[in-house]
Amino acid sequence: MSADFKEGAGMRKKRMARCGLVTLAAAGMLLGLGSARAEVPQAQTPLRFSADKPQLLVTAEYMTVDELTEPSLMALLRKYDILVAPCIRDYQLETEDGQKELDRLFTIYEGAGIPIVFWPLTPRPDGLYLNKLAGKTFYDYIDRIYAWADQYQHPIQAMILDIEPLNFQSGDYRSPDQPESEGLGLGPVIKAMDPKCFKQAKRDFIKIQEKLHAHGTIAISTALDYAAMDIVMHVSAWEDMSGGPTMGIDWDYVSFMNFGSNNQKFFSGLLKSWKLEDTRYLSYKLGKAIYRKYGNKGAISTGQTLPGEGHGAIYTDPAELAADISVLRAAGIMHFAIYDLQGIAQSENPEAWLQAAREAQTQPIKPAFRFKAWMIYQVFKKLTLILEVARFSVHHPCSEPIP
Repeated sequence: MSADFKEGAGMRKKRMARCGLVTLAAAGMLLGLGSARAEVPQAQTPLRFSADKPQLLVTAEYMTVDELTEPSLMALLRKYDILVAPCIRDYQLETEDGQKELDRLFTIYEGAGIPIVFWPLTPRPDGLYLNKLAGKTFYDYIDRIYAWADQYQHPIQAMILDIEPLNFQSGDYRSPDQPESEGLGLGPVIKAMDPKCFKQAKRDFIKIQEKLHAHGTIAISTALDYAAMDIVMHVSAWEDMSGGPTMGIDWDYVSFMNFGSNNQKFFSGLLKSWKLEDTRYLSYKLGKAIYRKYGNKGAISTGQTLPGEGHGAIYTDPAELAADISVLRAAGIMHFAIYDLQGIAQSENPEAWLQAAREAQTQPIKPAFRFKAWMIYQVFKKLTLILEVARFSVHHPCSEPIP
């Protein structure tokens, strides 16, 4: 087994948030990390997790505290036993008003028995995500998060480390600006590939996880879904291209972003005869690879119900989302997240989405063989090897290492 396999995978320059699969963060309570520091405050609402019980988490990238604490929405979150991962922005850590608003959210949710998983993004000028080119920036940003937590006595039980290509598109805390034109924009991402920087990032990311553990926090890494091709081919190509080490580190949990709505848009644009059933069969193949490596330490974030940073296609029918979950459940995946709570809350029937997702978690449906999807899978296997060879011919300046 090659050293590159141990450094493993991550893919696709698609800037959907993802935080997604934080749902597994909950599982971290099994590790007992909450006792790492004696001064860590005890959680009023501990993360509820059983490895044998399907978990469901929803992310909230742009929602305000008022929107997140709307009584009818909170009632649904309690009814369906949902974990919530709100995006934590820099203004909530820098200004007194922002700090108090974040404290208000935690206080209300703790009182209601709704667990929160932290999902921090750095300021837009810093690129939003943890990345091999921004390890120290993110490391220092975490210190500000724990300073807030200590001041307001809110334990951070789990944190998503959203590993993606740096994203400098303009926008505000409510949404990104609309792009002038569509496109993958893969050029800068490919040019940033470099095995030397990748290895340095691995050391940096381990230090980030050690910081979280020192504060009793579970570390959940993210990965884009085609990282699974690196698992299959025992390389690190997609992982290097998409931001940095994900599977080469022994994270507490790893969440994969597999957004059926956006994948369907992409592949149907390439092949006019491509059907949603093809997309689901491809997701099934990737899900099986993910489950083989991670078992119940891996999860998948589904969707989308909101365009997000990647300006992606969305589902408008809960049945579409449920079908994706059932297929992935048949691949072995037990724990899921949905991107995003805002799209659910703004729909005509928010409960229908949560109910459909919960029911699908108990109804695995193995998809029928789809030749077109199988062929695409074979193409991606060959492309993975080409990228792996190519990355050794690319050299990019590395970021400042974490001391």
